[in-house]
Amino acid sequence: MKKNIFIILSSLFISCSEQGTNEAAQFVRINLEEIEKIELSFIKEKILMPKCISCHGWISDDSKILSRVVAGEPESSMLYRRTNDGTMPFGGPPLTKDEVTLIYKYIKDLE
Repeated sequence: MKKNIFIILSSLFISCSEQGTNEAAQFVRINLEEIEKIELSFIKEKILMPKCISCHGWISDDSKILSRVVAGEPESSMLYRRTNDGTMPFGGPPLTKDEVTLIYKYIKDLE
């Protein structure tokens, strides 16, 4: 009897391994004060890959991201406008204020 209970409990613990969509990763706070220079790789890793790639496979191609950016002009850049007005990510939670600010600063610094 003890053996059966041990087997059942063991299988329950094993079945509790990491599963799911990892949605919590979408809500990681970005501390803007700790970032000296914003790189495209950082934007991709922290914002675009976790929140946009499910609909926009082109996110993995830097040139396609940059085709949606006007260097030094965030307000003229589709990437900034669509994330700032909340239309993207479509169907998902909007980007946080810090994430939008990060995109803004990245584009602004491209001057």
